[in-house]
Amino acid sequence: MTTLLAIIGNITTIIVFIKGKRSKTDIRPFLLNLAVSDLIMAIFCIPFSFTHELLGSWVFSKPMCPIVVFLQTVSVTSSVSTNMVVGIDRFHAIVSPLKSHNAASRSKIIILCIWIFAVSLSAVQLKVCDTSNKNGSVRCGEEWPDDGLRIAYSVLVLMLTYVIPLLILTITYSIVGCVLWKRKAPGNADAIRDSYQIKSKKKVVKMLVTIVTFFGLCWLPLHTFILVIEVTGMDKHADAHLKKILGHLYFVAHWLSMSNSFVNPIIYGFMNENFRYDLRTLLFQLVRVFLGILKVDTKG
Repeated sequence: MTTLLAIIGNITTIIVFIKGKRSKTDIRPFLLNLAVSDLIMAIFCIPFSFTHELLGSWVFSKPMCPIVVFLQTVSVTSSVSTNMVVGIDRFHAIVSPLKSHNAASRSKIIILCIWIFAVSLSAVQLKVCDTSNKNGSVRCGEEWPDDGLRIAYSVLVLMLTYVIPLLILTITYSIVGCVLWKRKAPGNADAIRDSYQIKSKKKVVKMLVTIVTFFGLCWLPLHTFILVIEVTGMDKHADAHLKKILGHLYFVAHWLSMSNSFVNPIIYGFMNENFRYDLRTLLFQLVRVFLGILKVDTKG
């Protein structure tokens, strides 16, 4: 169900951002990139990861193990990097509106850099991830030659894909919020227009903050779980009962992190008026085309 919701939601989001007229804002390329990242997670990661955890064994081909883990890290890195770029862009656009800091004009280059960074950070997974036989079942995971390297890489990924981006976004959106909510429309002939623009910017910032908040909440349990396990080595010395508990905790934390892939389309639907308008328009067009086909078939 999680996979289906994520695929339908993100494909719908991509279509709306490409075809919709009102959704073509300056941050559209980045929201589109966010949807593509979530779609990769939904198609290439969630089905395999859930099956792995539910069955307690890796039932897919051996080469799929490193590929799935690699794509999962790529997707997460791309998502959080995109959120960070949007946050910094909104910060410059609102705090220094008279200066030209618009990232949208350089969106293609920035998005390319995001994917290069995501692939570079994740490439090591293709080397260290492999299947192994543990207690009679095949497991897919990282097989490091040294525990120090394993912990160092885990901490690096945690810092670059979670701690640092969320810290930067917390600071930028806090400043943006203070500036916007204190700013008042000047008393001139364009006061109504300026007031509307400020209100519109507030709505966009609220939506972006909600996206980042859900990302942080969804991924916090899994990052915390992995960090504790990596540092303490608890799973290596656990008895059968504790291993079962840890397995259940990991499954819940993993499901919560994966569920973030279908959260963003829901946020757009509830908090973005332009997105809702374009979605309704496209659905009406689809219904008209479908009814037109039915009429032709009836006459024939």
